[in-house]
This record gives sequence, structure tokens and C-alpha cells, in this order.
Amino acid sequence: MAAAVSAKIRAPFGEGLRRRWFLSTTLQPFIEEDVSSSQTQVLAFLLGDHELEQIASTQSFNGYLAQRAWDKSHARGRRFKFQKPVVSEDEYKKPDDRRLRELVKEAWMRTLYGSQPYSITQEQRGKQDELGQGWNIDNLERFLKTTPGWKTVKTFLDACRAIGRRADITESRVIQ
Repeated sequence: MAAAVSAKIRAPFGEGLRRRWFLSTTLQPFIEEDVSSSQTQVLAFLLGDHELEQIASTQSFNGYLAQRAWDKSHARGRRFKFQKPVVSEDEYKKPDDRRLRELVKEAWMRTLYGSQPYSITQEQRGKQDELGQGWNIDNLERFLKTTPGWKTVKTFLDACRAIGRRADITESRVIQ
């Protein structure tokens, strides 16, 4: 989606459409011109999760997620770890590794869109050039469950799924 919303300056706006799309309508300006970060900030506001809103509106959310993943993978007695890299170049070298940021960004965004950890890790496994060594299902789930705001986001996603199932049932009754 972001690729179709160019940052190039175009008439009649006199600025890039991406910048216009990411103007904040809340008291906090968007930190990044990035769909997953901005979506998190808006979702946290709408769901009333003040901790998540504070995190997402005061720093790069993808940077925050990457730092958390890095810290969890280097913690004493760690249960969280990334996949063993196929080649040493795939291993994350630091918390702001571009590939690590892309890994957490994609995982968070796909989660917000309703993807399950299994399908996320399956697809990410084939993108080691872009995403680095990656993680397995258990570690992605551990990561999500310990991310501030996760309980609120999960409740929201579960409610959306339940509404979707109910709408499918109702619609099938009307059609028949």
C-alpha cells in the first residue's frame, strides 16, 4: 500500500501524498510515515491502551519492537531466540539491524491484519535476504505476548474475528 502512496511532491497538493496521509488527527503527531507504526498508534488511541499509545507516539514503534526482540534474544536465561542462521551473514548484528526491523515490522503488521503466527513465520522463512535469520512460531508468539498492548490488541482482533464469523452466518441465512 505504501508503495502506491508516493512521497514525491505532486500537484495539486504541493507535497507528497504519503505525508498528507500520515498527518495526525490526534494530539500526538505520527512518529513514522509507516503503515504498521501509524496503525498501531491509531489503534492504541481508539482502544484506550495508554501504554501502547505512549510507546507508539513517542518513538519509532518498529525500532522499539526491534530493540525488544534484540534484548529478549540476549537476556540471561533466555527462552526467546531467533532461528539459527543458514549463513553467518543472516545473523542480526545489532538491535537496529535493518533486517531485524523489517522482521518485526512485517510480523506486527501481518498480526494486526489477522494473520496467524504459523503463516507469518512460514512466509518470513523464505525471505532471509530481506528479513535475516527470523524466528519460529513459539518465539513469535512469546514476542507478541510480552509486547505492551498485546492483550488489548488480541482482544480487539478476537472481537473482529467473532463479528466476522457472525456476519458470515447471518449473510448465509439471508442468501438461502
